Amino acid sequence: MIRRALGGTPPATATSGTLVVDAAKPAASYTDTGLASGTQYSYALFAHDGIPVYAAAATVTSTTTAIRPGVTVLARPLRSSVTTPTASGVAESVDEGR
Repeated sequence: MIRRALGGTPPATATSGTLVVDAAKPAASYTDTGLASGTQYSYALFAHDGIPVYAAAATVTSTTTAIRPGVTVLARPLRSSVTTPTASGVAESVDEGR
């Protein structure tokens, strides 16, 4: 689950901020669209199982920049290393990013 907040403080819990996506299966990347140019956003990625039990958040803060009129991108990509909880209680380590 990825959650977003305006400014430099990422969402602290799996219920705070704005839900960006709660993917049904792991993904290597996700594009958050519709962001305002020149705006600072903070993200928290919460890995979870089906119960759901949430792992501690992996976080990043970035500011968008306009590279062409109508196109906005994050200034740096989200890279995370999280431990994924499983139903058996055994954790799996995941390192995603570019």
